[in-house]
Amino acid sequence: MKKTVPLSVVVIAYNEEAVLEAALKSVAWADEIIVVDSGSTDSTLDIAKKFGAKTISHPFENYGSQKQFAVDQASHTWVFVLDADERVSAPLAESMLSTLKNPFKSAYRIQRKNYFLGREVTAQYWDNDTSVRLFDKTKHSFSKQRIHEKVVAKKSEVEKIKGVLYHLSHRSIAELSKKAHTYALLDAQERFTQNPPTITGWNIVSSAIKYFFRVYVTGGGYKDGTEGLLNALILTYQQRILIRSMLWEMQQKPSLESKYKSIDTELSKDRYEL
Repeated sequence: MKKTVPLSVVVIAYNEEAVLEAALKSVAWADEIIVVDSGSTDSTLDIAKKFGAKTISHPFENYGSQKQFAVDQASHTWVFVLDADERVSAPLAESMLSTLKNPFKSAYRIQRKNYFLGREVTAQYWDNDTSVRLFDKTKHSFSKQRIHEKVVAKKSEVEKIKGVLYHLSHRSIAELSKKAHTYALLDAQERFTQNPPTITGWNIVSSAIKYFFRVYVTGGGYKDGTEGLLNALILTYQQRILIRSMLWEMQQKPSLESKYKSIDTELSKDRYEL
C-alpha cells in the first residue's frame, strides 16, 4: 500500500535486547526508525543497528522528556511512538498506512491489547487502554510529566484508528517488581510537586482496598485467573501503597534522614568508653 506522507517511528530503550527485535520487525515498513538509548549495557544497540535504525544516546531523566527528545530527532513530520515491549499488528499497520495517505486529523489514538505474565488480559478494566501514538509533531508534543506521559491534543484533533497495538509487558515477577518501584518513585515525585493532601496510614489502607476492588472485582480481573489476581495485587501495591508511602515519606518534617541523624546523635551518648 503506497503512502504519500513519510513516517518516522521512535523508540526509547534501555537494556531491551529481549524484546526490541520483535518490536522493530513490526514497523520495518516505516520510512525511518529511531532508537534513543539511555545507556544500555546489553545488545540493544546492536539489534537496533541490525534493523537499520538510527541510534542516539541520551541520558534518561523521565519518560515525558525522553520521548519528546526522541520525537524531536525524527526527520519526518509524522511520527509514531512505539515502546520496546510493543508490537504493531498487521491491521494497525494497514490502518496507519491508509491514514497517512490523507490524514484528516493531526493525532490518532490507538487501542492496546495487553499481555501480563504470559497471558492475554481480558478484564474490561483494561478496555480503556488507548493513547495517542501517531501524530503530527509540528502540532503536538508530549506532556512534561515524569511518568504517565501523553501527547497533548484536544479531543477535536484526535481520531481513533482500527487495529491494536500488542503490549507484552511484565515477563517475570522480578521485572514487575523492579518496574513497580521505578514507576512508583517517578509518580510520587510528580505528585509531590503538586502539593498533594497529607498522607495518613488510613488513607493508604482505604485507597488500596477501593483500588483492588475496582480492578479485580468490578473491573473483571478475576476472569484472568491467577495472573489476574497477581495483576490486581501488584497494581494495588504500586498505585496505592507504594506511591502513597513514598509521598508520606516526602511529607515528613523533619525528614527521615534528619530523624535518624538525631537518633544516632542521641545513641552516641550510650557507648562504652575505654
